[in-house]
Amino acid sequence: MPELDDTRLLLKAEQRRQDHDPPLFGKLTAVAVMRTQDNGLIAASFCGKKRLQKCIEAARDESTAPKFQLFYITMSATGTLHIAADVFQELALCYDIPVAFINSVLDYGGEPRYTAFGSRPPRAEKIQVFWYTLPIRLALDCTTEAGGEQLVADLTRDCTTNHHGEHSDANPGSDYLHLDTQKTDIGQFDLAVFCRHNLLEKTTAVICVYLCSGLLESAEVTKQRVLHALDDGGMGMIDRNPLWVNIVYISMAVHFWKVTFEYVASELNSDEKEVAHMLVNQAQLRVVEDTTSAKYKKLHTMDAHCQRYKMELATISAVIVGMMREHKVMSEQLKLDVHEAQRVGSAFKQQLAETTALTMAQEDMERRIRNLLTVNNSYSIPSKLQMTGNRSRMAKHSKRSQSPTKTRSNKRRRTAE
Repeated sequence: MPELDDTRLLLKAEQRRQDHDPPLFGKLTAVAVMRTQDNGLIAASFCGKKRLQKCIEAARDESTAPKFQLFYITMSATGTLHIAADVFQELALCYDIPVAFINSVLDYGGEPRYTAFGSRPPRAEKIQVFWYTLPIRLALDCTTEAGGEQLVADLTRDCTTNHHGEHSDANPGSDYLHLDTQKTDIGQFDLAVFCRHNLLEKTTAVICVYLCSGLLESAEVTKQRVLHALDDGGMGMIDRNPLWVNIVYISMAVHFWKVTFEYVASELNSDEKEVAHMLVNQAQLRVVEDTTSAKYKKLHTMDAHCQRYKMELATISAVIVGMMREHKVMSEQLKLDVHEAQRVGSAFKQQLAETTALTMAQEDMERRIRNLLTVNNSYSIPSKLQMTGNRSRMAKHSKRSQSPTKTRSNKRRRTAE
C-alpha cells in the first residue's frame, strides 16, 4: 500500500509540526560524510546544506555513485538533529528510505523507541535494504557532588517529555543511573542505522543517526571507530565485506555494554558488603533504619534499569540475527569468497555469543539486586516493628512497676492518720 510507505507525506507532516512544537530537525545542516573517491582514497568531511545536496545529487546515478558512502547525523544538546528537514527529505527520497526507519527517528523520546531489525526483499535481485536501532549504555565520570543529578540535567532534557514537548509516562531520569560508590553515571544513546546495497553496481550507502541530546564525546567516538576501520581496511575491506560498517557498530555497542556491566557489578559488590556490615552491626538500630531506607530507593532504581537492560540486549541480539540472515543472502548474490563469507559469519556469531553472555550477566545482576532488596526489606521493616514493640513493652512495664508503689504509699498515709 503506497500510503503506508510515502516518505514525502511523512516528512511534510513533520515539517508542519515544526511551527508548533520543539523541532526535531535543526535549521542548519552539518553532517559528517565519509565516501570513497575515484583514486581509491577515502575522504571524510563535514558538509553543510549545499555540499550535502551535491553529494545526494551525485548518488542519484547508480552507475557513478561512490562505492561506499556514509552519512553520520548527530543531535545537538537541545535535542535537534544537525540536518534541516528539507535536506533530510532529499536524502530519504534519494535512497528510498522506508517509513519504518524514519518513524524510529521521528519517534525518538517516545515508547517504544526501538526498531530491532527491518528489511525489504531485494528488488529484482538488485537492491538490498535493511535498518535497525542499537540501544547502548555508556559509563560516564560523575564530576558533581550532588550524586550525578546536576550532570544528568546538563546532559539531557527533562526525561518526562519527548522532543515534541509532550508528556511521557517514562520515569524522570529513567535514561540515567547514578552509581554513587563508583562515582559514575550510566547514560544511554541510540544508533539508528539504515543500509542500502546495490548488488549489481556493488555500491553501499549507510545513514547513521545518533539519537541523544548529550554525550557528545560518545558521538565522536562512534565516528572515529568507523574512520579507523576505513584506514585499516581501505577499499579492499569494502570489496571483501560490504557489511563491515555494521560489524564496527555492533562491536562498539557490545564493548560499551561490557564496560557498563563492569561498573554496575562493582557497585553491587559494594552494596552487598555494606548490607552484610549492617547485619553484623544490628545494635545501631536507628542508623541502620535510615541507611536501609536510602538503600531501598537506590536498589529499586537499579532494579528498574536492569529490567530495561534485558529488553535492550534482546534488541541487539535480534539485530545480530537479522544481520546474519542478510549476510547469507548477500554472500549468495555477490558470490563472495567462501573464506571471506565464513570469516564475516564467524564475526557475527562471536558478537551474538558476547551478547548472550551479557544477557546472562544481566540476569545474574537482577538476582543479586532482588536478593539485596529482600534482605533490606526483611531487616528494616521488622526492625521498626521490633523497636515499636520494645517501646510499648517498656511503657507497660513502667506503668506496672509504678502502680504498687503508689498503692503502698497511700496505705501508709492512711495508717498514720
